[in-house]
Amino acid sequence: MDVAMVARRRGIKNVAVTAGYIGAAAREELYTFMDAANVDLKAFTEAFYDRLCTGRLGAVLETLEYLKQRTKVWFEITTLLIPGYNDSPQEVTRLSEWVMTRLGPDVPLHFTAFHPDYKLLDPPRSPAFTPTTARDIARKVGLHFVYSP
Repeated sequence: MDVAMVARRRGIKNVAVTAGYIGAAAREELYTFMDAANVDLKAFTEAFYDRLCTGRLGAVLETLEYLKQRTKVWFEITTLLIPGYNDSPQEVTRLSEWVMTRLGPDVPLHFTAFHPDYKLLDPPRSPAFTPTTARDIARKVGLHFVYSP
């Protein structure tokens, strides 16, 4: 926060790259000094968050709604599509529909491809068509700005 405050006074823009886990009081303080944010929406099931993130999907959704409703922070969402974990057309549809109805059609949504790394080595690399298929689903739901590699 100290750096963000000094940067803001000097006209330097602040960007938060975040998983979206943050308490209400800290969230309000943090985003007071942010100009933009990229929120990593890891999946759209509580089971995924419980199993792989030891967190809650609901907390991330609260942060996204907070950004939309209570701030002027420019924000975008990124979802890493992991084969067999969060890449089903049904889950991508539910995620996209939530973004559309709760945040609106103009929030940028990025779908990225998984490759085995660090602690998650078992799933295979995402097939090339996975992010493209997710992008097509999100556009069909009505989102305007959907990106994939």
